[in-house]
Amino acid sequence: MLRSVNPALIALFSLILLNLATPLLAFPLNGDFERSYRGAPLAWEADHGWMFLPLNSHEGKGHVILREQFARAGSELVSSSFRLVSEGDTVSLSLAYRSSAPGAAVALVFCDALGRPLGERWEVPLQPADEWTEFRTQYEMGSLPQPEATAAVRAALLVQCEGIEVHVDDLKLDLAAPATTLPHRYPAVAVSPWSGATVLRAASRKIVADDSTDIDPGVRLLSLWLSNPVAVEATMPYQGRAEVGLEGDPGAEAFLLLRALGAAPSEVLWQTITPVAKDAHVAQPVTLAAPHITPSTMGLQAGLAVSADIPAAAVATDLYVAPVPLSLSLNGVQRKTEFETVEGAEVFVSAVNNTGDELATQALITVVDAAGATVHREQRAINVGPRSAASFSVKPKLPNPGSFVFRVSFQRNGVEVGTDEFHFAAGCVA
Repeated sequence: MLRSVNPALIALFSLILLNLATPLLAFPLNGDFERSYRGAPLAWEADHGWMFLPLNSHEGKGHVILREQFARAGSELVSSSFRLVSEGDTVSLSLAYRSSAPGAAVALVFCDALGRPLGERWEVPLQPADEWTEFRTQYEMGSLPQPEATAAVRAALLVQCEGIEVHVDDLKLDLAAPATTLPHRYPAVAVSPWSGATVLRAASRKIVADDSTDIDPGVRLLSLWLSNPVAVEATMPYQGRAEVGLEGDPGAEAFLLLRALGAAPSEVLWQTITPVAKDAHVAQPVTLAAPHITPSTMGLQAGLAVSADIPAAAVATDLYVAPVPLSLSLNGVQRKTEFETVEGAEVFVSAVNNTGDELATQALITVVDAAGATVHREQRAINVGPRSAASFSVKPKLPNPGSFVFRVSFQRNGVEVGTDEFHFAAGCVA
């Protein structure tokens, strides 16, 4: 998914996921538009009315549509996935479409090495077509003026007028390569998700932004660094942690990064960037959601990025990445964090089993007050089916108004497999 990150950012320390065990899937992620979330295509950023439609598709069950009552100049649909490119690479875009009038286009969005759009794009118009029509076009990187920092491209669909209806399906963003190119293979790391074992570790790493790293006046961009990718299960979320310290420029920023890639190292399916707290040597987690819902294998890579205006350095130690077998979410009823009365306090607990195994757990619930004293405690048996979710609510018995912390710990065979906390106030609302 697209994340807004400081424009000076370019040094990283990254994670890759590569499909190896099953037939390689097309790029970008959900380019076949078979998956949706709240009516919009998953892994795409929709603007001004683009919707998922599960019928009358060119292939499969779903495609995307922009209906004429929602169409207006500037309606865009941009892939969350991006492809890393170099000058001279030939990039091809293909899709099937229907368009009721002129005004639709397919495009490449020029991005930097972190996949951040640079504000310019290359567009090709789509002619009106009443029936599903297959279309393909190619672009050679560097053949036309493009932003100097271009190192990646995203796919996009555009509409530049009102009163037009557009349907799109089976969109692919390919990188032309010699026919003799062999498939990439990464060393596999197979661990039990319940073991707590890591799939990726990295020793201390120091990256420095000094006068030799100037690209733009007043902005230092650290060079890109990637860890060696490993092959892991693609239907599992992963979380990385590291101790990161900043030196030099007090305004410097650091970010932890996880990436998921597809059939080639240039295919970035999914990326998560998390800012590191300003305090030195603070453990900072970054979580990468699972790109796929069907059993498959991917490569995994982790990274660090730093931006600075004057010389600076960042030190990352004890980086590790591990699978997340159980994802937890805590929320107050009606999304509240403040309850009018102590009797009205209610917290919803959601647990998602990311594995293919039946999960039997004990949920240990505690609530502590501002002084750290335990004011509520209970235990529940919670079973969660394979790749399923379970949820329940808790109405803690609070002795008096105040601020509290709700904590839940899920235990499997006596071993903690997930924990989370929720801060709230009760009886203090004016």
